Formats: sequence, C-alpha cells, structure tokens
Amino acid sequence: MIGSRHRRRFRLFAALAALSAAALVLAACGSSSSDSTSSSSTSSSSDSTSSSPEGASGPFKVLVIWPRSGPLKLSGDEELAGLEAATTTINDQGGILGQPIELTVKDDAGEGDKAVSIAQEELAADPEKYNLIIPGINGLDAVPLAAQLASNPTLQITTAAEEQLSDPGQYPNLYSSLNSFVPNAEGMMEQLEKDGISKVAFVSGDNPSAESSQKAMEAQAEKFGIEITTSVLVPEESPDVTAQMQKALATKPEAIISGAFTLAAPAIVKARTKLAPTMPMYCDTFFDALNFGEFASDKEMEGIKFESFPFLVKGNPDQKEPWYQEFSTAVKKFVAKPAIAQISQVVSYNALMIARAAAEKAESTEGSKLAEVMDEVTSASEVKDFVGTPDTGIFTPEQHIINVKGKNLIFTNAGPQEAGLLVPLP
Repeated sequence: MIGSRHRRRFRLFAALAALSAAALVLAACGSSSSDSTSSSSTSSSSDSTSSSPEGASGPFKVLVIWPRSGPLKLSGDEELAGLEAATTTINDQGGILGQPIELTVKDDAGEGDKAVSIAQEELAADPEKYNLIIPGINGLDAVPLAAQLASNPTLQITTAAEEQLSDPGQYPNLYSSLNSFVPNAEGMMEQLEKDGISKVAFVSGDNPSAESSQKAMEAQAEKFGIEITTSVLVPEESPDVTAQMQKALATKPEAIISGAFTLAAPAIVKARTKLAPTMPMYCDTFFDALNFGEFASDKEMEGIKFESFPFLVKGNPDQKEPWYQEFSTAVKKFVAKPAIAQISQVVSYNALMIARAAAEKAESTEGSKLAEVMDEVTSASEVKDFVGTPDTGIFTPEQHIINVKGKNLIFTNAGPQEAGLLVPLP
C-alpha cells in the first residue's frame, strides 16, 4: 500500500463525485473554462503540395462534446489528455493533409439533454462547420447525441462503447474508437470456463453502459453454457451496497462478475469484502478502469481478476513496441500520473489517428468526405500511430466499432495502477 489508505479513499471519492477535484493539468488547453478551443500551430509550408487537398482551408476543426464537470468529469479530463496528445503529435507531423488540428471542447456534464443542446447550438448555422465531431463519452451523452446527429454528413467518432451506436443504417456517419462490450463479455466467459466456474451473478452500477454490459454478458453466457443467476444494478453513488450484494449472493453464484465503468465500483468491492471475501470476482476492462489501489487494500483485492489489453499491464512486451512508446511519451506531457486506466487516453488518441487515416484515404479534409471512406479503413495497420496491435480490426460497412476479439484480452490478478498501467498483485 502507498501512503494512507484513508487518504487515498477520500481522494478517489472526491474525484468521482467531482465535488472538489481540481482539473488535471492539460498543458495545451487555451482556456481554464469548461468550454475551450485549443490548437497547436505548425508550419505546413514544407508539407504542402502545388494543389491543396479538397476541403483544405484553415485548421482541421474538431468539435468535442463530453463531460468537463459533474460526476464524469474525471473521465472527461483523462480522455481530453489523449486528444491533446494526439493533436500535438499530428500537428508536429504537419497536421492532417497540411491543416493543423483545432479542438473545440464543450462541456455536457455527462447529461444527454445538455449534450443535444450544445450540438444544436454549434451546428445550427452550419451543420458542416467542423471536419470531425467527437460526440459523447458513454451512453448518457453519446446515445442522445447519436440520434441528434444521425442526419449530419460529417464524420463522427465517439469514445463510447454502447453496441447500439454501431448501427450504420440508423447512424451512417457515426463510429467508435472503442470496442463494444461484446468482446469483453466473450473474454470473460472464456476465462470463467477455463477456471471451471459455471454460475455467476452480475453486479454493476445503475447506468446505461452497465445495462449494455449486462446484455452482452447474458448473450455470451448463453453461448458458453454459463448461468447468470441474477443481475443487480446498484445506485451509482451509494457508499454502501451491502443489501444489493446480499441479493446477488442469495442466488448462490460461484463468482461475481462486473462490467462497465461505474462510480459504484468502490462500494461493490467493499460489499464483496464484507459479505464474501473469498468469492472470486471478475471485472471487465471498463469496470477495472478505476485505480483499485486508491480504495482497496491488497487483502481486499485477493481473488479479484482484471480483464485488460496486454499493453496496459506493466511490464508486458507490447510496451516495447514503437506504437506504444510514441503514445506513452506524447501522453505524459499532458497527464504524467493518470487517475484512471490509460485506456482512457488510448481511445481518444486513436480517434484522431483514425480520422487522419480517413482524410488521407479521401484526399480531403471535408467531414462528409471522411465519412464516405471511413468504412474502407479496416485494419490498424492502415492507421499511422494507432495504439494497439497492427492486426486490430477497425471498421467495416456492417460494423462501426473497433473490432476487438475476446482472445485479444488477457486476465491478471487485481492490483493498483502505476501511471495508468495495471500492476498485478503476486
């Protein structure tokens, strides 16, 4: 344990509730307010050609709508660091087809109604004002934004994982730089089968993302012949969910499984420790995004397994790959000590790298032209500076969400985080 356990617990809850947490240091932000515009200037004279790419005039404008305040401020701040890092990296390389990226960040406080109002206001005069729109961070804002922007021709890349967002028929220009809950559920069931566990209870926070995770877990459990005895969603910011955990344990599961990012994670772990400290617990890559070392002792983490991308586990060989080292170096300039798992910076960083790949394929920076060719970027090997193994699937005409498989994920013992990387306990 590092320092005082009580001090760590207080710091985490303060951040999660966004009651008194200070903003993370984002060196490239041009404003200290929640809504800001920032860009990194770069000379494009040496990179320009005799004829400008289609749509090239001024900066490559990106509209970002996600939380900079409210309970999800922590996630918004962490993901913004990834965007700032990607902006600097691309601008240092000459911009997108010679155009420097300019970010306009609007705070929706994680509220769908507010997010929609922002989109309406920003795009009322000119629906194609921006070259790229990054709409929402999770189901609370991304789902209503998807409906609002369904007819907008500009390329949209969200960092939310809700499966319903990958619907080319309903949202033809919307894509996600994060995988859905399906591969996480698939990987979870493979691990449970390997460990000989056949009955589990699903416990997570009461939010749209957890509902999506629940559905994915139930579908994959049926495929693997694993019984989910009950699914319990607990109040997001309740400090004590003992009663809900008792309900889950009353169904006599062999293990607890949890999925999706939730502010209730500390309370869920606390309830498990209180009622069934030896019961195995499995957490997907979204649920274990929080630094468990901030609110749980080593003893309390015994028997808990974390699902993760290999490159997010400290010491994994993937961290020696150039694509990871370049990303890590860039992000550290904006958030030296991430408060949650580094996947938060990865998904936002990749969003801009994917957009650049689309622009290069379209030979244009027009948002509608980028959307037209986005389906053609099918593999990470086609995306310069993409964070992830080169064989990672990107998009297809039928799937507008990163195509990760359960086999691409690994399980390790739970542990604290160090610089956003998981440090598994022995």
